[in-house]
Amino acid sequence: MDNSPSTVDTGPAASNEPLRAVTAVDTPDDEPSGVEVTDRDTAGPLAGQARHRPRPRKVVDLAVPAALAATVVAALVALRAVLDRPLWYDEIWRPHFLAEPAATFWSELAHANTPSALGWAALTRLVGEVAGWHAWALRLPELVALVALPAVAYAFVRRFTGPAAAGLAAASLGLSGVVVDLGTQLKPYAVEALAALAVVWLWGAPPRPRPPGPRPRPPARAALRARGRRRGTCPAPVSLR
Repeated sequence: MDNSPSTVDTGPAASNEPLRAVTAVDTPDDEPSGVEVTDRDTAGPLAGQARHRPRPRKVVDLAVPAALAATVVAALVALRAVLDRPLWYDEIWRPHFLAEPAATFWSELAHANTPSALGWAALTRLVGEVAGWHAWALRLPELVALVALPAVAYAFVRRFTGPAAAGLAAASLGLSGVVVDLGTQLKPYAVEALAALAVVWLWGAPPRPRPPGPRPRPPARAALRARGRRRGTCPAPVSLR
């Protein structure tokens, strides 16, 4: 008679007793059953859906900046009458000096009463040369910066606080009356605010974590070690720094 754990003896002595269930125990010597069980089979049918389901924080961090930018666009549509007006007051002085020929560009800037950042002046000169010195074309960089400003502000403040506080801070900056009014004019304030915020945001970004494991050796040092192994000698450590 086989005495393995997975065999039940049903002899005459056990005829009057209830049959007890015996569980077969697999040992390391047992042969595999040939059925491969994966994590998806054991986790259930909802495991794949949970794996591909976007996290709530990521959805909120995409929805709030998009809503802020859409609100600014709606405000600009409501103020389209302001956008259609010609250049006025100190707006007209900036293209007057920035449109000077290259021979008299710097000498005329010395007399300009509207100082501007060099990057903004170069951007305005580029837009004027490409799209023409029209009011709508010269104001276009300001409008783009005005729409992007609350979204970038939200991403920056979101590092230090929750989505509600970051949304309120970005809305108070990008939707304030003064910022929207100056952003619809040929003035550098919206572009400079966006550039300053983006620089601080990128400068304060946390460093990327290094992958686990040993650091890769420099190619030159690895080549020297491999050459020494082939020759049977190990070269002395060489400092490549």
